Amino acid sequence: MTKLVDWVPDSQRMLVFAQRWVPFGGGSADDIFTEFGVTERVFFLRLRHLTRSLAPSAIDDVTRRSLERICSARLDTGAVRARTM
Repeated sequence: MTKLVDWVPDSQRMLVFAQRWVPFGGGSADDIFTEFGVTERVFFLRLRHLTRSLAPSAIDDVTRRSLERICSARLDTGAVRARTM
């Protein structure tokens, strides 16, 4: 049986990357594209899916909430548009 997080490409790498960048509000659009080959929006959609799909034991609650806040902030249309201009 396939785990839910297996549906997200590079899920483990994404989590490590995202956790490293938590203190800074997430990685830059350039860093995300260089590392994963996807746009900022795609990255944060996938990351949000991961944070909601992982078993409670896979990531601590503080980290999960921090990542969810960053995803929400970065997926805000205005925030993404401002970073890409």
